[in-house]
Amino acid sequence: MDALRTELVSVLTSMAFALNVLDENNFPNAVSGGKILKADHSTPVAALNWIEIPFPLVLPPQPASTTSSLDCGGFFVWDPIKFPGGKWYLEAAMKQAGGGTAKVQLKLGGAVIGEVSTQATEWTVVRGSALSMPTTSGALTVTLVSSATTVTAYAWTVRLIWQP
Repeated sequence: MDALRTELVSVLTSMAFALNVLDENNFPNAVSGGKILKADHSTPVAALNWIEIPFPLVLPPQPASTTSSLDCGGFFVWDPIKFPGGKWYLEAAMKQAGGGTAKVQLKLGGAVIGEVSTQATEWTVVRGSALSMPTTSGALTVTLVSSATTVTAYAWTVRLIWQP
């Protein structure tokens, strides 16, 4: 077991060095930066040709839980000019205990933009229908809601999914 651990540490150390001390010897099949970067050294997200782009909102080390309502933060500064077009979805890993419903809401101020919910007692990933995103800028936040004080709602991760 010690030999395996030593070998694994050696491999990971070599990988870290290769990434932290970049030179042509570390990556023999190089790609020219000019093929990736524009003249202003930026690459539009749409140019990556991703089908979906996740934007993590809530990623606690332990699940968030409540028997009422809990502001989970997840501040995402929304600007409709920076994200023109495409479809947006709210997705959450969640569950409930107590025979009710767990709900995750995406809000702009006090207005609910969208929500997902589950009655599952095991962890499940729930994606809502396409959101109608705000036409004004502002901070989007996440709220975890339980259907009753006898029901514990849990959320482990919440994210926005963008399909450009």
